[in-house]
Amino acid sequence: MKGTAAAVVLCAFLVGPTVRADGTGSGPRQDVGLRELAVARGMMQDGLYRLAAEQLAQFLWEHPESSLAGDAKFLLAECYFQLQDYPEAVRAYRSVLTDYPAVAYRSQARFRLGQCYYHWERFEEAEQTFRTFLKEYPEDKLAAEAHYWLGETLYRLGKGDEALNEYALSIRQDPNSPVADYAFYSIGWVYEEKKDYGKARLAYARLIREYSKSQLAASAFYRVGFCYAAEGDHANAAKALASALQRYPGHEYSLRARFLLAESYLKSGLPDSAFAIYRLLTDPAVGKDMVDRAWYGLGWAYLQAGRADDALSALAKAIEVSTSPEVKASGLYQIGRAHRKSGRPEEARKAFRLLTTDYPRSDEAPSALYELGALAFEEQRYDEAVEEFRRVVEEYRTSEVAPDAQFMIGESWLAAGEVEKASSAYREVIQGFPSSGAVPRALFKLGWCDYLRGRYESAIESFDAMAAQFRDHELADDAAFWKAEALYRLGRWPEARRAYAFLVETYPGSNRLAEALYGKGWCEMKMGLYEEAVQSFEAARAKSDDTRLLSDAAMREGDAYFNLKRYEDARRLYQEAHDRADDPAKKAEALLSVGLALFRKEEYDRALTTFQRVIDTYPGAAVAPQALFWLGRTQFKLERYENAIRTFQSLQQRFPSSDLVDDAAYYIADCYYNLARYREAAAQYRFVIDAFPEGQYTEDAISGLQWSLLQLGQVDNVLSLADYFIARHPDRKLAPELMLRKAELFFNLGRYQEAIDEYRRLLRAYPNSPQAESAWLWVGECFDKLNDDARAVDAFVRQWQEFPESKAAPQALLRAGEVLQRAGRPVDARAYYQRVWEKYGQSELAPIALVHAGRLELERGQVAEAAALFDRVLNEYADSPAVAEARLGKARVLIASGRYGEGEALLRELVTTAEGPVAAESQYWLGECALAKGDLERASLEFLRVKYLYSAYPEWSIRAVLRAAEVNERLKNWSEAKKLYRSLLSVQDPEVVQKAQAKLQELASK
Repeated sequence: MKGTAAAVVLCAFLVGPTVRADGTGSGPRQDVGLRELAVARGMMQDGLYRLAAEQLAQFLWEHPESSLAGDAKFLLAECYFQLQDYPEAVRAYRSVLTDYPAVAYRSQARFRLGQCYYHWERFEEAEQTFRTFLKEYPEDKLAAEAHYWLGETLYRLGKGDEALNEYALSIRQDPNSPVADYAFYSIGWVYEEKKDYGKARLAYARLIREYSKSQLAASAFYRVGFCYAAEGDHANAAKALASALQRYPGHEYSLRARFLLAESYLKSGLPDSAFAIYRLLTDPAVGKDMVDRAWYGLGWAYLQAGRADDALSALAKAIEVSTSPEVKASGLYQIGRAHRKSGRPEEARKAFRLLTTDYPRSDEAPSALYELGALAFEEQRYDEAVEEFRRVVEEYRTSEVAPDAQFMIGESWLAAGEVEKASSAYREVIQGFPSSGAVPRALFKLGWCDYLRGRYESAIESFDAMAAQFRDHELADDAAFWKAEALYRLGRWPEARRAYAFLVETYPGSNRLAEALYGKGWCEMKMGLYEEAVQSFEAARAKSDDTRLLSDAAMREGDAYFNLKRYEDARRLYQEAHDRADDPAKKAEALLSVGLALFRKEEYDRALTTFQRVIDTYPGAAVAPQALFWLGRTQFKLERYENAIRTFQSLQQRFPSSDLVDDAAYYIADCYYNLARYREAAAQYRFVIDAFPEGQYTEDAISGLQWSLLQLGQVDNVLSLADYFIARHPDRKLAPELMLRKAELFFNLGRYQEAIDEYRRLLRAYPNSPQAESAWLWVGECFDKLNDDARAVDAFVRQWQEFPESKAAPQALLRAGEVLQRAGRPVDARAYYQRVWEKYGQSELAPIALVHAGRLELERGQVAEAAALFDRVLNEYADSPAVAEARLGKARVLIASGRYGEGEALLRELVTTAEGPVAAESQYWLGECALAKGDLERASLEFLRVKYLYSAYPEWSIRAVLRAAEVNERLKNWSEAKKLYRSLLSVQDPEVVQKAQAKLQELASK
């Protein structure tokens, strides 16, 4: 932040008539006035401006006609100025100028008036006042300072160039003025803001050289380094910043400088030096409140260096220690990107989603939304992708990623098959973001959409237009390629062949080259030129060194032969594709095709061997299920039904998610039938129907089942077959668990009445099941969510009564007590708490119930009873987590009994040893203890400790702030009280806000 010269007391203004040592003067009345002014001046010199102002005001009231009244009025104005009471100061300075025309301080008063307006942030009036001063007193000793302050005023008004002129005039008029160094500094600052870093550095350098003793010299040293960094001169930035840190290690800029130094080292190719600085800054003693940014910087540096795991660790630490939404958002974004690059989409999604939810106004939010859209797109969840990208465009239209997001809306619709919507999205890119880099891609995709919709003539025109408008764009060869494809689709085979040839000749370096030759081969196949097609595929392989393309072209050449029913040639090409492929998956696919060619040739023994080879050599390949299936089919053809059954069963076991599982199941049934094992066949057909009711073999399986039953002579079963498939009986062992899960899902979805109905169904249908043992507890929780206290308590009681031995019973009693206590029925609540420890004394909930009851008794004023309950927890449940709350309750008992010393000692111990809300409440009661003892100053401090140490627990921090404000009222610290009440205006509790507003209104005149 840019600083300004301090406005100090103009000591020369204090010089005036004085009382002589012998006490004599011009007269008694004059002597009294001189003495009073002397006292006021002394107070001002001691910084006692409020007392001085009172003295001077009293003087003016008692001696309005005194010859010293003008002096007194000016000094009074000075007091108000130093007290920052600018409205009063303005009135006083104006009075000097209008009511005391003969006073000697007119120029000083005019100057001060300008400063008042400046500090009051009434900059237009400040500008006018300083200009008036310079016009009336151009040679005054304060003129140089007036030029400076006019410059500061113009700067605040956004008139940077005019400000620069005034700073220069200030230096020129008096290079030795008290503000000359500030003027140089301001010149540098303004040039920095204008991004004219060279001139900024020159100004800072002159300040350092000509005003080496200035308190701004250290800042100037640092800003020179900042300028180099902003210019991208990282080597000089590192040198300047390192020098500044060595000279002035404790300067306010040192922390920022260390960050920039680390960044400069990283960009200068010195990553280890950068890491060292960032690590140093992660020490709170060094990094102070920038520790989170240090961790973020370290993570970012690791990312730049390719150390992803280290980066993730550092970024996670940044988020953990930071309270800054900006840092948390940036950290989450970088974590998401790192996870995404490392192939961990779910982790990436969690980071991006958390960012958009918790920090929607951050700079990274649109990019995070874009990344979420990209992840959904990659996973083919296109509707979700559209929604994410649309949010970017609608909520962050001016962001850098908005054009790309709009483009990706088109991509998502396109991938989802919504071509018309995709076209509209691409047009919006062109119309809504005409200057963006996404436009050529959108134009290309418009042509592509025409292509997909069969508008091939329009597609050809679009591709031609795109190539002409963006001749050197990376998609130009793609446009040429898809033009050829469009011609192909139009059946204009000769033109398509020429278009492919044009691509090959015009874009010899295109990555579409082999594809163009491949397309040419397809044109020839469509023209019936199969031999030519083979030659084109051969050429495609000859023009490519891409293993995938080489193998794929061989496969397609084999397909050409296959289409010619030249299965041996096809087999040969498939074998070549297998031998040339590097990818095991491609090898497996090619070998499978070899087997299929042999199967078509009815060479079943060779086909069987080939399919077995696929299974043995590539057991994890994507085509392994197909190989197993065709192995089974081949065995079936060879009438080796037992082997076929085992093969199909192996397919089912090894690849239960395969699309061929239902095929295998059906062929197993056919094998049984052909083996005349009709009972097994019937069971297998029944399995196919039950397991795959929507499968392609269902009707065949029903027929097979009917024939199997007929072969078994079960005519009645055949007749009742339809009834069998209509009547389904639930698995009684699984049913209660399914019911329970359904009820739990209703509860988690917030559909509490439906959850209640499902829990009750469970209780009616399966009352003795393990799942029913906690059902009434959850019925009660549902009613509690529905704010039906009576029914909630009734359900909790039924849980205890009907399932007294269940683990849920003591919890139900405790919850019944809590609901009743909340409903204002303390006696009934106390009774249920008591049942917990009396009937379930060994339960971990027993001490909690005792603490609840103790707190309740405290609220009822039954101090002795409360003490007994807390003591019981301390004596009988020493290892329970509830002990801390019991000790807190005991401390409150001591305070309520007037034993403040003992209570305070226990509370201080709890503040040190307890955690979370117990520690927060303990700190609060330290305030109440001090208040009870009448130590208001201590009470205020203790209450404020809750705010600053336990803000995570608003129940106590807000309550403590209210008490602190009330205490400050009692202390008549009106300003502090009002500040505390104002701090409560943003809390979520309407009652607290209302009370704070009322208090502020009440204290408005204080």
